[in-house]
Amino acid sequence: MIKAILWTGAPWRDPPERYGPWKTAHERLRLWTKGETWARILDEVMVKVDSVGDVARVISVASRVVPVHQHAT
Repeated sequence: MIKAILWTGAPWRDPPERYGPWKTAHERLRLWTKGETWARILDEVMVKVDSVGDVARVISVASRVVPVHQHAT
C-alpha cells in the first residue's frame, strides 16, 4: 500500500493496476495522515537507522510553482 500512496508516475487517479483502485490508496493516505501512522513509521525507521549507525540523515522537501492564468480551473 505504501508504494501506491507514494507512486508519482502519473496523475493521482491513474495508478498502475497493480496498486489497485486510486480511491483505496487515497483513503489509506487520508486515514494514515489523520491517525499519525506516518509519524509512527518515521519513528520506527529512525530507530532502525540509529541502530545501524553512521547513516547520514537528509531531509528533502520538493515543491513546484506553476504559473497559470487567473481564470484557469
